[in-house]
Amino acid sequence: MTDELKNKRRVIKAALTRFENYFNLKKSLENLPFEEVEQLKNRLLKATTFLDDFNDVQMSIENLDPEFDKNFDSHSEQRENFENQFYRITSEAKKYLDNIITKQNAELNSQNVQQTGTDNNMTFASIKLPQINLPTFDGAHDQWLYFRDTFRSLIHNNNSLTSTQKFHYLRLSLRGIANETISSLEACDDNYQIAWNILQDRFENKPLLVNNHIKSIFNLPSLTKESHQGLRMLLDGVQKHINALKVLKLPTEHWDALIIHIITSKLDNATRRSWESTIFNTELPTYNELIDFLKEKCRILETIETNYISKSQKNYKNEPPLKRDFKTFLTTENKCSMCKGDHTIYNCTFFLSLSPTERFSDIKKKKFCINCLGSNHVTKDCKSSGCKKCGKIHHTLLHFNENPRTHDKVSTGIDTPSNSNTPLVSPSTSTTLTINNLSTNVALLSTANVNIYDSNGKLHSCRVLLDSGSQSNFISERLCDILHLTKEKTSFSVSGINQISEILKHKVIVKIRSATINYEAKLTCLVVPEITGNLPSVSFDHTLLNIPKHIQLADPNFNISKPIDLLIGADLFWELLSIGQIKLGTGLPILHKTKLGWIISGPIINNFHNKTTCHFNQNIEQQLHKFWEIEDFHKNKFLSTEESYCEQHYSKNTERNSDGRFIVKQPFKQSEDILGDSKNTAINRFLNLERRFEKNSNLKKEYQNFITEYQNLNHMTLANDQTDISGFFLPHHCVFKMDSTTTKLRVVFDGSSKSTSGYSLNDLLMVGPNVQDSLFNILTRFRFYPIVLSADIEKMYRQIYLHESQRHLQKILWRPDRNQDLLVYNLNTVTYGTASAAFLATRSLQEIGHLEANDNPNISDIILHDFYVDDLLTGGQTPQDVKELKDNLYKTLHKYGMNLRKWLSNDKSITADSDDIFISLDYDNQTKTLGLLWNSLSDSLQFNIKHEIPDKTTKRTILSSIAQIFDPMGLLTPVTMTAKIILQQLWKIKIDWDESIPADLHTSWSTYRTQLIQLNKLKILD
Repeated sequence: MTDELKNKRRVIKAALTRFENYFNLKKSLENLPFEEVEQLKNRLLKATTFLDDFNDVQMSIENLDPEFDKNFDSHSEQRENFENQFYRITSEAKKYLDNIITKQNAELNSQNVQQTGTDNNMTFASIKLPQINLPTFDGAHDQWLYFRDTFRSLIHNNNSLTSTQKFHYLRLSLRGIANETISSLEACDDNYQIAWNILQDRFENKPLLVNNHIKSIFNLPSLTKESHQGLRMLLDGVQKHINALKVLKLPTEHWDALIIHIITSKLDNATRRSWESTIFNTELPTYNELIDFLKEKCRILETIETNYISKSQKNYKNEPPLKRDFKTFLTTENKCSMCKGDHTIYNCTFFLSLSPTERFSDIKKKKFCINCLGSNHVTKDCKSSGCKKCGKIHHTLLHFNENPRTHDKVSTGIDTPSNSNTPLVSPSTSTTLTINNLSTNVALLSTANVNIYDSNGKLHSCRVLLDSGSQSNFISERLCDILHLTKEKTSFSVSGINQISEILKHKVIVKIRSATINYEAKLTCLVVPEITGNLPSVSFDHTLLNIPKHIQLADPNFNISKPIDLLIGADLFWELLSIGQIKLGTGLPILHKTKLGWIISGPIINNFHNKTTCHFNQNIEQQLHKFWEIEDFHKNKFLSTEESYCEQHYSKNTERNSDGRFIVKQPFKQSEDILGDSKNTAINRFLNLERRFEKNSNLKKEYQNFITEYQNLNHMTLANDQTDISGFFLPHHCVFKMDSTTTKLRVVFDGSSKSTSGYSLNDLLMVGPNVQDSLFNILTRFRFYPIVLSADIEKMYRQIYLHESQRHLQKILWRPDRNQDLLVYNLNTVTYGTASAAFLATRSLQEIGHLEANDNPNISDIILHDFYVDDLLTGGQTPQDVKELKDNLYKTLHKYGMNLRKWLSNDKSITADSDDIFISLDYDNQTKTLGLLWNSLSDSLQFNIKHEIPDKTTKRTILSSIAQIFDPMGLLTPVTMTAKIILQQLWKIKIDWDESIPADLHTSWSTYRTQLIQLNKLKILD
């Protein structure tokens, strides 16, 4: 098999070499004939596919290589050599072709001008012809033929343009739904013909085009009086639609009687009488005779009306009025017609703060024009263009979605209506909408346990949600992976609340079996990352409902909050229902019999539910909200139900050992019993790590030092039972913090690694609330102190012990040498990489502040408000005050097993033993584009910009860079405003995440990204 792949690789390399030889031969010729140019273009088009073919074959060779690590350099050399040859020859060929085509076009234009000048005995040098604008098309079917023919003539059949250029012009010509039809295609040679074919398939719908034109003829307005304008509109409309039907090859020559009847029925009485008077015999008039009559009638009416206007003007034309000149000084006032302020209504803060519906209502009450918001005319007399979003007669500020909002359901629309101008929303991620303290009345949703077949025919238990309001079925990626189902590519637009949409790209066919009777069904499901949150949102005691004992429930644990992995929609829902219904009482849910067992749903009146769950889509753009976070006013945050539980859990289960250290328990939202086997994954990850050790001895040494320190500090101990696979095994790897002044290498543990059940440890843990002050508040206070002080807590997470009853959930595998046995260890402390670690650590620090409140109120206040995670940022009025503060802080935290270190101050007398100058104020563990530093020598804030240019500039890479800009105090708002403007422009053009961006935006972003490094010279002293 490997030899066969290597032969394929040789064939691909030989093909590229042949193209190179052919190109070198042709470029040596002085004048390349047109046919040769076309052949070279075709050969280059084929050659551009060689790299993908080579990568596929090379990847297969590497996957089959049992000694891949040993032969890694050889494989890399193969790739590098081929890529160098490929990019060199293809780029050279493209440049050569561009020059040839440009030269040919110039010669052709020159010949055309010279020939035209000769024929007409005149010189065109002084004549500038008007520019021919590209036709535009917004998806209206009645405009397609005109657009198609015009675009073909100007662009499509123009052989001097490359396919990429044609694609560019095509994109410029499309609007609205027409543009969205091909928006997913990247502009390249291969995709132009694909895009053109897609448009033809989508809009060249002959039955629909014919229907639209016939419908338009019937819908032509009737005339009520003689008028050359009205008659001309009727005549032009008829001819336009009849000619279009002729182009569509319909036998309109046989439709004379029908068309004449339709048109004459729309004429005014006077014109109708004139037409009837022209018919002198019993022969039927023809369509052409009627058209000739209408043309002549239009000419007569136009002449009469023109003469009447001229005569009227002449009668009123007297001596010219006495001309008087006035000079005056005027100031114009922009009085807002809504609030009477000195601004236009378009800039009125009050008006803009209203919803579109409220704005519309206010405008109607004041009898303003709804099209331009003016107060000096009515809507019917308005000349403004209308809404920029939907094209209808109202102002864009009054545009609101006419579709009704959906609640507690997911509706699926596959085909977008042709008359809709609503743009598709960018891809989004599914999440759960939680509303606290909404009502004491909540609804219980129908759930069931079913058996589902995997790819090998084996049955698995699965929890499903029955939703009659969903037009499609859904399956979670987690369950899909467990069942090893074959995914089929698709493209479905799924819309939910507020018509927020998401494009789903895969579907699977599943077979389910009832757990109660002999019933099976097949259904097609769309694959989603997550269907909804746990249902019900909070577990409760079902004995309060008094369910009859003989009932066989479809979901015996309907009252336990658990995940949902399958959603059955309306196509199967009604088939599942059987005869039988039991009402449990007023304000209580209803039992309904189904083929899956009895389902229970409906309202519950209780005091334990204060969270409402519905299926909701959150736009992926909202993941950038932190970029704007500094501009928001932060109100006091109310704890959610889960966060309140975490707080109660901590208070109830936390204790201290004899050393004063805290011992905590992790807060779980689900039982650990649902965890599967995690040891095999941990073994495979560790073996991969050991292979890295073999290639990098320094990495192995530093890693061993880290683990040895872990053991020496008693932060990890050997497990008593080395064969026990229960609990959870944490895979681990290392990260490097090159700016760290202590440990460059840090081992991190993966609490999100999935077990065989599809659940990870982090899936079961609650995250907990943020209990510390915001970074903005801390930094703002920090800048107010004349004398400032900073430090951090050494290994803060690891100073807090985990209760022994939970340490089996933090197992790791380790051996210092691969010749030794792989041993199981328990991590004894709060572990970085687990979901609740940050909460447990910072909450313990807050607990110290509470415990010290009576004896040391000043120290307590600092611990409660001047720590961000493990970093201290505080200060005082005098050096003596700060020295005393430093000593007291050290002594206080030491009582609880926490050691403050890396002291820094703008007064060297306080931290004379420290050699550090800078500390980073970037507390996110990810690498930032723009990092914030504090210089202790100059007591100034500075920025550290990393000038990293990605290989390809796309919407995704730009958004990634923007999201990494770290400016917690808003000091760079004038600078970040440019990034926000670029981001806004990306939103408007609606391109895909990995699609190349337009040249103008690319230039703007590159310039901004390059100039950003100048901020390194900035120092903020106050």
